[in-house]
Amino acid sequence: MRHVLALFDAPVPAASALRALSVAGFAPTDLWLAAEAPLPNTQHLSRTDLPTDALGLQSELESRGLDRDDAALCAEGVTRRGAILVLVRCPSAAAPVAERILAAAAPPDLAMHRLRWQSQPGARHMWAHIEPPRTS
Repeated sequence: MRHVLALFDAPVPAASALRALSVAGFAPTDLWLAAEAPLPNTQHLSRTDLPTDALGLQSELESRGLDRDDAALCAEGVTRRGAILVLVRCPSAAAPVAERILAAAAPPDLAMHRLRWQSQPGARHMWAHIEPPRTS
């Protein structure tokens, strides 16, 4: 089994990626979402049982094969920067499919997150604090 992930800076592409993964046949038990607030209409598509503290999340990501620096970046992104992590557990043969689906949702790559946060130490995505639009 492999783990594939993407770190999003907005909820719409993250939710789109989760829906596309689900349509492609990835089971909700193999999809994880880590965010500071729930994404609308995605509760049935993924699990949310990743640790919510930075060290716990980093350790969990390292145990799933992510290198230490990238795991620390993702943990910081979720717990301190307001980013949204989508994590997929899949057989190695299905990993390219998961990677294509995540890439199609256009998340910034981890290097881009790293550069932005180094140049803007206080940067934070505030999407979870914005009132969602009302539907009638």
